[in-house]
Amino acid sequence: MRVPASSPSTVADRPPGPGETFTGVLQALYRKASWLSLERAIDNALCGDSTTLVLLTDAYLGRRVSGYYNSHEMNAAVNCLDYAFSRDIEHYKRLAEMFEARTPHVSRGFATGGLSCALWPIPPRSIALTGSRGATPVLIIGTTNDPATPYEWAIGLRRACPRAFCSRTKATVIRCTPPATAASMAP
Repeated sequence: MRVPASSPSTVADRPPGPGETFTGVLQALYRKASWLSLERAIDNALCGDSTTLVLLTDAYLGRRVSGYYNSHEMNAAVNCLDYAFSRDIEHYKRLAEMFEARTPHVSRGFATGGLSCALWPIPPRSIALTGSRGATPVLIIGTTNDPATPYEWAIGLRRACPRAFCSRTKATVIRCTPPATAASMAP
């Protein structure tokens, strides 16, 4: 979607560039409940008011009047330490060209996802999980409505930590706690 260059924001402090437009759309696609807001944001932007796209972007980035929270920086630090990414800048250029050839409407934006880790100054370090009897009990929290962190990942982690116990609540949060703690919480 191309927002007209003359699409100002009536409330936000700036018009959206390509990055804000992409991020605002991404934010709204994350949850099905936000799709109607996205539809309105696109309609409004195409009619000359991009406020909602900018506000969706700001919500995603944690931007407030007082500044930004550092949740995305923290997320990058964790991901760059937990996972191995190519450190070859040319890899991301080739990936962008491939994405653009296959999906021109989505294009290059997704190809650079690992670029911050390619430039991260500290190499990744894997953490060994042990389920030995002497291991410290672990609390694992998984959710069922978060496509970025599927519930199955919490179950996989539970399998790697046999001293943990998983129970499902009626909410979207899955709590995995040590068996002794779980027993003390039982009704």
